[in-house]
This record gives sequence, C-alpha cells and structure tokens, in this order.
Amino acid sequence: MKKINYKEIVTSEKMEGAVINDEFIGFPEDYSVIHCLLKEWNPKSIFEIGTNVGNGCRVMRASCPSAKIVSLDIVPGVGHYCPSDILKVVGDSLEYDYTQHYPIECWFIDGEHVYKNAYVETQKALEGGAKYIIYHDADLKGVYDGIMDSFRDNGKLEDYDLYQVINPPSIYSSTGENVTRIAYAIKK
Repeated sequence: MKKINYKEIVTSEKMEGAVINDEFIGFPEDYSVIHCLLKEWNPKSIFEIGTNVGNGCRVMRASCPSAKIVSLDIVPGVGHYCPSDILKVVGDSLEYDYTQHYPIECWFIDGEHVYKNAYVETQKALEGGAKYIIYHDADLKGVYDGIMDSFRDNGKLEDYDLYQVINPPSIYSSTGENVTRIAYAIKK
C-alpha cells in the first residue's frame, strides 16, 4: 500500500461545503479525507457498510449531492442523522446480497473492524467491479491485513492503486503512528 500525505488530499478548495464529523477524536480529519476524495471522484453511486448514527451519510451527501447512496447496518433503526434521500438497509455485511444495488461505483467500508469483515467486504466490492473503495479504521492491523489479503487472494492487487493516508495534523491513531484511519483503492 502506497503512502499519501493528508495535505495532498485535503485542501481548502475541496473542503468548501463539507460537513464536519466531530463524533470522536480524529473523525474531523478522517471524514475530511473522505469528503475530499468523494468530491474529487464524484461517483454516481456509493454503498456504505456501517451506518451507525449516520454522520458518514451526511458527509457523503455533502460531497456528492446527486449520488445514489445506500447505507447498510446490521442494527435496525440506526442512522438517525442520515439525510432522508439515502436508502438505509439492514443486514449482515458478510451475507448481504449487494447485487440488488449494482452498479456500485464507490464503496465506503466501515463495518466491524476485524480481519474477516475487512476481507469479505473487500471481496464483495471487488466482485461488484468497484471503481473506488474507501476504508475507515485501516490503521488497525486486522483491518489492514484483511484488505491486503483480499486484494491478493482475489487476484486484484495489480488492478488497483491502494493508498494509506499519512501525516494528519495530529496523531490520533490507536496505533500511535502518524497515520489517519483512512485507506483507499482506485481501479486502474
């Protein structure tokens, strides 16, 4: 995975109109990266795994006002901050039938932060022909390894450029390293 500096992605120009997610320490930086990537890519469709309270949905809608956005969570009734035009669905990300939402141009993977979920969710995005995949909590070893192993085992390492965002304004990763929690993949 290549390293890319936070300041190469997050610019004042791209941050215009951004929704700041300050739910937890480091979230303003993480979601600023997500906002700026989405604003640059402007995907027509986004599938989020891990709705939680819905702040990610707000960030995605602000960066991509016309995109079709679907957000999946295993817990019914979550996502109370999601804009009303975002489709919220309930299910287990390891078993969910994503094909009903194809084509999915961009995936935002922020479900269970463990190896198995990162591996399977990446596999599902690759099977769907994702152009872009954004990961939250990719600074965790299990998540990072799940991402890399899934790309390798599915024969897709050569088809994508993978990046980890480094050097945020402050260190907040639970690893103590100077990285954000964000990684992403772009289909070549």
